[in-house]
Amino acid sequence: MVVLGAGNVAMDSARTAMRLGAETVKIVYRRSRDEMPARKAEIHHAEEEGIEMCLLTNPTRYLGNERAGLPAWSACAWNWVSPTTPAGGARWQ
Repeated sequence: MVVLGAGNVAMDSARTAMRLGAETVKIVYRRSRDEMPARKAEIHHAEEEGIEMCLLTNPTRYLGNERAGLPAWSACAWNWVSPTTPAGGARWQ
């Protein structure tokens, strides 16, 4: 199972899926660990429960399961941080 985002609700969803028997759970987030909006304790507990963090990763498309009408696979692109903007902020590419 893949959870998009890294806030508290994403952590709760991922942890619940794992507890309900998902074989693997991955959190996909487009930014770095330092920018994850979830509380640090939530992130720590998710990792303790075996949830994999795919950071600096951005979904680019979804391929569906026509019989179930649900996404079955997604393609991702990896992001990186380039030099800061003139205002001093990180620039994501």
